[in-house]
Amino acid sequence: MNKSYLLTNKNASKKRDGRVVIYNPSKIEQAILNAMRSVGAENAKKATTITGKVDEELNREFFSIDLVPTIEDIQDIVERQLMLHKIPDVAKAYILYRDLHNRMRNINNLL
Repeated sequence: MNKSYLLTNKNASKKRDGRVVIYNPSKIEQAILNAMRSVGAENAKKATTITGKVDEELNREFFSIDLVPTIEDIQDIVERQLMLHKIPDVAKAYILYRDLHNRMRNINNLL
């Protein structure tokens, strides 16, 4: 688990730039759908189910004890749920996309 922050507002997440925003599960669902689409395995019903499981884990690990997950915390949970749902090709696409964007951020920080 990455750094998490205590906040009284439930269902918030901490962005990379430090802003705290309201957690939006539709962004998770869209990211899962995009990963599915990238490997030719789009399944809206499964994406919704996995998003629900991500929400459950976030509630259990963070929101229920007034912690605010970072974006990295949320992405780690998404990866875990994709693997638990036995769609490793989608998980790999999600992980590679996440890694690519992390590298791009690092390059932009150097400029």
